Amino acid sequence: MPITLLSNDYISLGREIRRQRIRLGLTQQELAKMIPCSLSYISHIENGDKPSLDMLVRLAHILGLSLDMLL
Repeated sequence: MPITLLSNDYISLGREIRRQRIRLGLTQQELAKMIPCSLSYISHIENGDKPSLDMLVRLAHILGLSLDMLL
């Protein structure tokens, strides 16, 4: 059965991604280059937009987190 997150879950997810990015001393632009994706996409995710599964996997890997920690 697929996992469905509620809209406020995406806000929490974005906050956690931002928290981990800052903990690693990365700017949004640096993270976007590492992924690779646009700076605006990182900004949208950190502000509560729904990321793709592929993006979640990439973010978890770069930020040193497991997917279950993000979700």
